[in-house]
Amino acid sequence: MKTKINKFSFLLFVLSLLLFLTVGFAFFILGKSFFGIQTSSENLNSSYNKYTVVIDAGHGGRDSGASYGGIYEKDLTLSISERIAEFLSLYDVEVKMTRTEDKLLCDDSSKHKKRDDLLNRLKFASSFENQIFVSIHINKFPESKYKGLQVFHSVNNPFSESLALVLQSNVKETLQRDNNRAIKKSTSSIYLLDRIKCPAVLIECGFISNDEERELLVSELYQKRLAFTIANSIIEFINI
Repeated sequence: MKTKINKFSFLLFVLSLLLFLTVGFAFFILGKSFFGIQTSSENLNSSYNKYTVVIDAGHGGRDSGASYGGIYEKDLTLSISERIAEFLSLYDVEVKMTRTEDKLLCDDSSKHKKRDDLLNRLKFASSFENQIFVSIHINKFPESKYKGLQVFHSVNNPFSESLALVLQSNVKETLQRDNNRAIKKSTSSIYLLDRIKCPAVLIECGFISNDEERELLVSELYQKRLAFTIANSIIEFINI
């Protein structure tokens, strides 16, 4: 009789526990619906996935961009761009890249490859809704003393300047304390920023002509830190 009572008591306990958990979960769901409570994952989805961030890795293929001793801008921009895309994907942001390979965005038979490449980048970037355009480049100057990241912004959208300010400020704070460069308005010489209508910036990530900065730009660790800073700056801008 004692054994039967213990089994009955245990069964009753299990059924009571299941009932408690079921009722508790039901109240949790109702509470979320009634009070508008969201989990962190839901917050991320509602905040970020309505934007498309277009990352433009400058140059490619026959157009190597700036170079120094076998180091090419086209390779650095693609590597940094891919890392930015990886970090942004952690926030559930829709990311599109103008190129993911070492090639220009034009037909090999084109007689105006550079022009067609820029036209196709513009067409691609403009094909999305609620997009943010970020073009990645590397700078070069005859005098090797010059260094430091600098952000250029389009004048076609008032939010472009805000994005540029966030980027420039965060880079100074986290990566380049001695960087006193100011953001700059884009002129017609920067084809994409001159024509695109969404919030748009071009980031000159540093000078390949400066020994110290070139060493950093080819470093995997520095590329990750730079990409992380840029990605988080984009998220900060979205939250403004």
